[in-house]
Amino acid sequence: MNKLFTIGYANKSFDQFLSILKKNGITCVVDVRTSPYSHQFPQYNKEVLKDNLKHNEIWYIEFGKYFGARRYEDTVYKRIKNYDDTEFDVVIFDRVYDLQVFQDGYKRILDGLNKGFSIAFLCSEKFPYDCHRSIMIAEYFYSRGFNIMHLIDENTVLEHTDCDYFIQQKFLNAKKKFYSIHKYKLEELDYGGGFFGYSFSDKRFIDWVDFFKTYDRKKGYYLRNIEIGYKKGDTDDE
Repeated sequence: MNKLFTIGYANKSFDQFLSILKKNGITCVVDVRTSPYSHQFPQYNKEVLKDNLKHNEIWYIEFGKYFGARRYEDTVYKRIKNYDDTEFDVVIFDRVYDLQVFQDGYKRILDGLNKGFSIAFLCSEKFPYDCHRSIMIAEYFYSRGFNIMHLIDENTVLEHTDCDYFIQQKFLNAKKKFYSIHKYKLEELDYGGGFFGYSFSDKRFIDWVDFFKTYDRKKGYYLRNIEIGYKKGDTDDE
């Protein structure tokens, strides 16, 4: 009852995709794309996918309203000055959890599990640590005691905690980039100021310095949120 799966369709033929679902006993695909269409992989357009799954006795449910990455509620956005000095408004996943519509979706999933469905969340990215199906959705269910399995291909399944290694590596890569971009500013900070003439009145810069001092899982997931979360103005498919 407490097991959930996720899967990304990138670079998979429908036959490969179907084989993975059947091998893992999936009986219901929950499509968490905001817009359930793909120019690159038209076999995963909503109508085509729903029809093909139906022929194979697998339910298809469109769930973008509940769990989609592209949100239309202003309350979930936060203005970020990133560690590389870019600025954008990005969806903060913790804020999405507070939405009534997300909680309604959560209850619908619980209902489906109680009815005996084996559910897989579907989105586009091949690897879960690059996709909101894991960083936003699966993480929420994991925090509530669910066993999450990420289906990669016919021979590879990752447990949700297996993603932590990759998330930590991405944190370390971001830290390296931050140190490279702000090398002289950081040296100035080490010297106590006055040498290179930098001013450290920018609290957001100091916050990033503190952020990268140590790693923990919460920081890793927050940084992934900032990196992959939907940003106002993005037009790419999920």
